[in-house]
Amino acid sequence: MHIKGLVIVFPVKSILKDFLYGVAVFAVAAFLAVTIYAALFLLEIDEKATVSQIYIMCSALSLSVSFFFSWISKPRSKAEAGRKGLVWMVTSVLLLSALVLPGFRSFTVLLGIPGFYVYMFGVFMGPVLYALIKHLK
Repeated sequence: MHIKGLVIVFPVKSILKDFLYGVAVFAVAAFLAVTIYAALFLLEIDEKATVSQIYIMCSALSLSVSFFFSWISKPRSKAEAGRKGLVWMVTSVLLLSALVLPGFRSFTVLLGIPGFYVYMFGVFMGPVLYALIKHLK
């Protein structure tokens, strides 16, 4: 964000690109999560995992997927990596709201699941972890 006089100019093009990367992060992480859950279901494991436990198990997936997409997009600074993580997290929340919440019938149910926050933290921390490993300024 650059300030010119009293007008704040947002980098719309880079935020749109980050949004599209966020859609890809969500799609890949969701595909891997569904694949793992389907494999567990096919193995007929007696213990049924709760939704919160599934989100917590998939948080490592969300972290690794967002780190991989950070490696592809190559942020140039810690601030850019933080912006990417924030945009990707918001994109994931919006897509989860549109795709998963009709099954819950309430947004407060999803917000009451502790695993949801761990999952979103993984999405956010992927670019931040990339910036820390690459020693970005």
